[in-house]
Amino acid sequence: MPSTDNRRRVPLLSDAEEAELQARMAADPDAREMTDEEIAGMRPASEVLPPALFAALTKRGRPKSPNKRVQVTMRVDPDVLAAYQATGPGWHGRMHDVLARGAKQMATADANSMSGDETLTPSRKGPRSGSTRDILKDEEARTNKRRA
Repeated sequence: MPSTDNRRRVPLLSDAEEAELQARMAADPDAREMTDEEIAGMRPASEVLPPALFAALTKRGRPKSPNKRVQVTMRVDPDVLAAYQATGPGWHGRMHDVLARGAKQMATADANSMSGDETLTPSRKGPRSGSTRDILKDEEARTNKRRA
């Protein structure tokens, strides 16, 4: 079965390149090879470093977020997706901001409807007027205003 390993391979050194490197290391007093005695005296970092430092240095992966997001799959119209992607890097975050604001408005509208107000939630209003580009321009203007 063929290998599916897609990592980049580092080309091996030619004999001439290896000889040049060995000569440079021999000429550099700070790049000497360790003796067998020095190698035998080495200890693992977990034994030498304070536990907190070792844990911080060996921690891998993306940092944990206090506001963990959930991955979802959803279908959107191609023009909506194209309009967000056309805004450049960060379009996922802008889409999230619009969804978060919509959820907040729905929660506010639901609270108002319980108090006797006849305000409808966005999901009951039907299609929003204006093109996707207009909506994105409005969103971008609000984002820039908040940043300023």
